[in-house]
Amino acid sequence: MLPVAVESVLAQTCGDWELVILDNTDEPYYPASPWDDTRIRYHHELCDGIADASTRALRLARGEVIVPLADDDRLAPTCVETIRRVFSDPAVRWANAITEIRDEHGRVTGHRGGTPDSVASTVAGSFWLGGAVWWRREMTATFGYDPRFDGAADMDLYLRFVEQADPVLVPEVMYLYLDHPGTDSRQRLPVQLEHSATIAQEWRSRRAEVTSAV
Repeated sequence: MLPVAVESVLAQTCGDWELVILDNTDEPYYPASPWDDTRIRYHHELCDGIADASTRALRLARGEVIVPLADDDRLAPTCVETIRRVFSDPAVRWANAITEIRDEHGRVTGHRGGTPDSVASTVAGSFWLGGAVWWRREMTATFGYDPRFDGAADMDLYLRFVEQADPVLVPEVMYLYLDHPGTDSRQRLPVQLEHSATIAQEWRSRRAEVTSAV
């Protein structure tokens, strides 16, 4: 499914981007990049799970704003253009737009993110931000995805963002999530739910410590 994800980046209405592809397979899937575009950087590294691979990809990124993209999902055509507009304000630290969920037949089955309720639900312990989360690279300069929460480490990461600043909410569909039987969420749902509960508990403990200190 990776070529479809890459094509969604190539189809952006704004061409000022770089795409870091981190291949975590045992053998390089693309030993030579099939895309003749200097903005695409392909790396093969053996990693210890999704969280580790995502953190390594973060360290390879050179752009000012990070835009995660799973290999079976797509970006909306105006995603990069919208990011440039949102982050033209130097006060913006991170942002959350709407993720559209589609099934294997292309039917829209739901939406996540881009609303105050999505942020509130995530803070309460149920991840609802979706895939359209963007942030300034400096926010993850000293930490990345926690490998303890492999499969749900994005929730932990974004709650750490909440501790630093409120996200700018973009009420537009910017990420297209493909829901199919092979997704990590379907394959490892019990583990994700367990990790999400632990992440929420740690978040509440940190908030309580801050409140006590104040």
